[in-house]
Amino acid sequence: MYKRQLLYGVGLFAWSGVPGLTSLCLTLSYPSTLALGLALHLWALLRWALTGGWGLAWFLGLGVLLASVLLIHQFTGAVAALGAVAVVLGARPWPDRGMSARLAAGGLLALVLPLCWPYYSFLALLGGGLDAIHRPLYGRLAEKFCLVTVGVVALGARWWRDRRDPLVLLFALGLAVFVAGGLSGHWAWGRVLPAVLLPAQIALAVEVAEALEGAGSPRASGPAWPARLRWALPGAAAVALAVGAWAQAGVLSYVLRPDAVPPGLRQARAVALWPGFGWAAAKVPKGATVMTDDYYALRTLPAYGPYTVAPAYPDLFLPDEERRRDATRRYFAPAASRAERLGILKEYGVRWVLQKKGGPGLAPDDPWLRKAAEGPRGLALLEVVGR
Repeated sequence: MYKRQLLYGVGLFAWSGVPGLTSLCLTLSYPSTLALGLALHLWALLRWALTGGWGLAWFLGLGVLLASVLLIHQFTGAVAALGAVAVVLGARPWPDRGMSARLAAGGLLALVLPLCWPYYSFLALLGGGLDAIHRPLYGRLAEKFCLVTVGVVALGARWWRDRRDPLVLLFALGLAVFVAGGLSGHWAWGRVLPAVLLPAQIALAVEVAEALEGAGSPRASGPAWPARLRWALPGAAAVALAVGAWAQAGVLSYVLRPDAVPPGLRQARAVALWPGFGWAAAKVPKGATVMTDDYYALRTLPAYGPYTVAPAYPDLFLPDEERRRDATRRYFAPAASRAERLGILKEYGVRWVLQKKGGPGLAPDDPWLRKAAEGPRGLALLEVVGR
């Protein structure tokens, strides 16, 4: 597993649901990580179910598993569904009528359960509003994923032996969706990236292992690697992994003290960690509303329990999202009057304000405010005490 996390590119890349080493180090606790793990189990269990002739109850269970992935993280759910399709299309022998009926029953259950989910509308997740934030997924692709081309070579070898290889099919399906998203401007479709990257990485691992076992070992799917090419793919994989390891070596700084990082790796690049807000959360009770326009506070403070007036990310279930963003902009606008700012605080029931000292907003010595704490980067936490 850890070797696949190194096979990405020479540029750092971190995005939830995409299991590169840097990405996993920063998003291990995210729902997308759990969803991806369940998706991998789903594919393996579905493969066994098809070859083992499992009964209806097992396929209904797989439907529940797919529905769970869809509800935990809809983007990873799309990847899981594509993988399930690839496993079915690559099944040998081809599912008979009875097996097809059990597959249909499991698939129908996987669709119905999310539609019946009582806590939010699953169909609302299919609407727009998420494209703009995902546009960076389509930038600097060669820099971020160039090393994956070694895995594409492995996929080509598998396709040459078996036109219905599940890894090849998943790669093709994922790539089609990714390209369609780029051409149509639906940037959120770029979250299908794991369906492109994982098949190439897994194929490379399998092909390298089989090539090293011996050029003449028999295999059901076709001829083994020729003796003259026995070391070509493992050698290319070793070079790619070494380059990938160096590119992501900066993750050591996440777990080691600066003086414990080996001298040769202290200059390695790493995605900067976001600052913590435990100092503010210690004062703000859970469920309280905070007014802030700080980039990191918007994204981190809600993890401790408080709410912010404006959401950090697009929220499809917040009907007044744009109004809240506008209120936050107006509150921190340098030209805003004191009366306008007080009106915004009253309207949204704000009890705390997090802002930079000397920055726009109500003055810390305003009668409506009381300084509660000071934090790094010149931030101050102010309690709203006026009525």
